[in-house]
Amino acid sequence: MNRRLTALLLGCAASFAAAAQDASPLTNTPPEDRAREAAYLRNIRRITYAGVKNGEAYFSPKGDAISFQAVRERALQNPFYQIYTLDLASGHARRVSPGQGRTTCSYFHPAKPRLLFATSHLDPDAKKHQEEETAKLQSGPPKRYEWAFDPRMDIFETDLDGANPLRLTESEGYDAECAYSPDGTKIVFCSYRDGDGEIYTMDADGKIPKRLTEVAGYDGGPFFSPDGKRIVWRRFSPDDKVAEVWIMNADGSQARQITKLNAVAWAPYFHPGGQWLIFACNHEDVAFELYAIQPDGAGLTRITYSAGFDGLPVFSPDGRRLMWTSTRDTDNSHVYSADILLPDLDPAPPPPEARRNPLSIDRLRAHAEYLSDPGVTGPAARGLTEPFTAYLAGRLKDAGLQAPAEGFLVPGPEGEPAVVGLVAPKGAAFAWPPAADAPPFVLALAPYLDAEPSAAAAWLELAREMNAVAQFRGLKVPVVFAALPAHDLEQGAAAFVAAERAQAVVVLGALAQSGAGVALRAGGSADDWRLLAEQLAAVNPVSRLYLLDERTDPNALPEKESPDGRALGRFDALAQAAAARKLPALTVSNTNASDGFDLVALRDRATVALGVLYRLGVGDLAVAYSPEPMLGAARGKSGAYLGTKPAYAGDGTGVLLQSVTPGGPADRAGLKAGDKIVKLGALEVKDAESYLRAIETLKPGEATSVEIERAGARQTLALTPGAR
Repeated sequence: MNRRLTALLLGCAASFAAAAQDASPLTNTPPEDRAREAAYLRNIRRITYAGVKNGEAYFSPKGDAISFQAVRERALQNPFYQIYTLDLASGHARRVSPGQGRTTCSYFHPAKPRLLFATSHLDPDAKKHQEEETAKLQSGPPKRYEWAFDPRMDIFETDLDGANPLRLTESEGYDAECAYSPDGTKIVFCSYRDGDGEIYTMDADGKIPKRLTEVAGYDGGPFFSPDGKRIVWRRFSPDDKVAEVWIMNADGSQARQITKLNAVAWAPYFHPGGQWLIFACNHEDVAFELYAIQPDGAGLTRITYSAGFDGLPVFSPDGRRLMWTSTRDTDNSHVYSADILLPDLDPAPPPPEARRNPLSIDRLRAHAEYLSDPGVTGPAARGLTEPFTAYLAGRLKDAGLQAPAEGFLVPGPEGEPAVVGLVAPKGAAFAWPPAADAPPFVLALAPYLDAEPSAAAAWLELAREMNAVAQFRGLKVPVVFAALPAHDLEQGAAAFVAAERAQAVVVLGALAQSGAGVALRAGGSADDWRLLAEQLAAVNPVSRLYLLDERTDPNALPEKESPDGRALGRFDALAQAAAARKLPALTVSNTNASDGFDLVALRDRATVALGVLYRLGVGDLAVAYSPEPMLGAARGKSGAYLGTKPAYAGDGTGVLLQSVTPGGPADRAGLKAGDKIVKLGALEVKDAESYLRAIETLKPGEATSVEIERAGARQTLALTPGAR
């Protein structure tokens, strides 16, 4: 029971992240690879944002919810996975498992509101193991992922809220990796009860277990076919170095090998139509990619091309969507979904309509067109003309906002005019600047600059909608809508935050090209923003959300700037001031900013900003949600980052670099794509695996050497790793 499967399963991408990065500001996947994915995947959306890591998700029978495993509650003080469900329409997540010990492999019952999963919570040493794991994580940089076949792991079935647990296995040894048959009468699972990892079935009540495999080596990850007549699973070689996909009849007969890739092919899953299988493999990319194959072994098709990990794929019950675990946007693993396009399948549906769009596209267009007029912005291109500021003030008045004592047009932080309006609780008195004894407020900021009329348009419509919400749903704190000259926006926002009157700040930045997505750049209480992003991603299905809070240090945030430096890099003083006070501070921008604007993206961005204000207690979010706080930095200290992508295949004499991230540590050291690394620091490098081990020994900021082969000659370069 002490065998461990190393660097293969969920979370393994953490070990590859240091070697698999890209220069894109919002995703690790290069544009050319995103274009390859578009042949099979449309409308890629991130589902989970909260927590340290999320993955291995499965659809409910109706496809309207998922179950998954995650580390996301600080209060549990548990670094091991727990089981959660998430409603896909609302983003409402809840824990199902007890919260103690390890858990894995959840699966919905096909007909009853019950959930299957494996857990070790009855282990009397569970808390001790948790403390030991936490100490290991905090002792240094994160290591490669390892999956322990915990002999205390048993299979349970519970209600969807975790109530009425029923223990289904009690044998000595690891029992996990479980799934129901399509009719719910059988369960297929992996067990080490007989000394080796083998596939078993049992009745849904846990009775009559039957062993189906007899070959030496770990057999695991089984699932029934849609008709219940076959089982697909992964079979590892006895040395755990190679895994292939196999299929057998449900009684264990006629087992046959489907893949012959001589690599790690794992996590296979049937399409509900039965004509395709989906699985993950590392035969072309050390970080794993997704592949589709027909049950007879024909038609092998690569589906993903991201620079991060892609694995644990499943199809939706209607066969139109794919869901999987990935690190394509962040070092941490999260759940993604997309419309899937494969031969002989019905076309994927069009993108869903926004479930919640309170904003008027006609008013947005009118605002943007007026504010774009050169006669309004003036030749100075600073938006300081009387028509420009008068228009903003007039529209705030039309929307029913209150004016501070000085009126809507007041002196800004540098003495230049600012446009300020107030949405406040009934009977509240408020002046500008706010008095020391005034109630705390939320500050919604927008720049007024002729190149950014879209931001001011979104800000105006947001103010109108917020005031309407206040009339019907009440308001806990005032919301100050302030438009400042763009060159004063950053300093002005920081000054307001420093005054300690704002309890949160939302900044509407420049607009983007069509379809680029919405970037939420958070400072301060990052845990809250992760939870918020998870909800907003569900409530606003048209918007692609990117949460740029991977590091809480605001000085690190400029690394996520757009290529022209405009959209994501302008509010560092605000982020620093907010972080100092642990204050929620957010900039809502569209990615890849341009001088043009797109009204659909504008609508999405403003809708997201409105949801932000709801979540801050200004009104009611579309779905009430009060989760426990997430587990924080369980991974401990930062690991080393080089900014390289190694090739998986090799001849054992070094590792070939597929790409080098522009501006990254490797690029600055002079490394190039096509170089072969033969030594890193004090360690010889023979292949991708030894290269990753060598990276783990490095310390961020501490200079080392790298020996390479280039054009037939060897040379040594000086390299200083970054932190991730």
